[in-house]
Amino acid sequence: MGDNWELLLRKTVFVCRPQDLDSAYRLFCDRLAMIPPEHGEVLAISAGVADSADVYRLWDLRNQVAFEPRLGDPMDMQVYEILALIRENPENEEEVSNKFFFEDEFEPTVYASALPAPWIMASFPVNEEEWEENETAAVRSREPEYTPDPRLPEVIEPGIWLLTFYALAEEDKAQEVNKAFHQWKGSMGERVLTCSEELTVETMSDDPNIFGPLALRDMIAQAAGHKSSYPLAKNMYRGRVVMEVTTSTPRRALCLGGVRDEEEYEEYPSEVYAERLR
Repeated sequence: MGDNWELLLRKTVFVCRPQDLDSAYRLFCDRLAMIPPEHGEVLAISAGVADSADVYRLWDLRNQVAFEPRLGDPMDMQVYEILALIRENPENEEEVSNKFFFEDEFEPTVYASALPAPWIMASFPVNEEEWEENETAAVRSREPEYTPDPRLPEVIEPGIWLLTFYALAEEDKAQEVNKAFHQWKGSMGERVLTCSEELTVETMSDDPNIFGPLALRDMIAQAAGHKSSYPLAKNMYRGRVVMEVTTSTPRRALCLGGVRDEEEYEEYPSEVYAERLR
């Protein structure tokens, strides 16, 4: 071990189905065991896989999965993380980093994963037994219960509603999306009580739980052959309308593009959220 070796805390973020967690953890440990001693020394690994709060990575990695159908349905996958403490030879940083993924470069993807920049730690003698005794075991993830979003009802009943529209598009398409929004508003006539003057621009970081599903729909369409730019690099445009709904209406019928077949290509993937005002 050279004097210039660094003590690093590395984190691997990945997506998989909850039932595949044990296999993913075993594979991760096996890959770290493959690091040659002259490249690095793994001092400790998370006791298990933990849930990750990285919502951006959740949708980024789900988008990667969408390009490889053999991996399964992206929406069945959740985001997790594993930590490892390693003394590493900086001359072999690339070779060591590759082992923190679930497959070598150019091999078929096993679990879509990302490796954020490591934390540089202060060097000190590590007592491995003491580390294991004091480390809090990672809580093994369970498949989360699905709770429907109350803002996404199947049918909008008569009443006064706040409708919030979201559409995904490139920056240079902003004028076209604004035009579509105002055309939709005009088609509703006197039922529209008030609305946004212009659409607001948002990015992935503003509301990933709304942006992410739109980006995934766009990525699935691209995987099927439709040409477009990377969804997570696009803008999300938001507009609000307060309107009176006079008859029971399917919520999807109020989207900017109206009701579409599942296989129909959306130039601007869109969604509408509905909140009853009275």
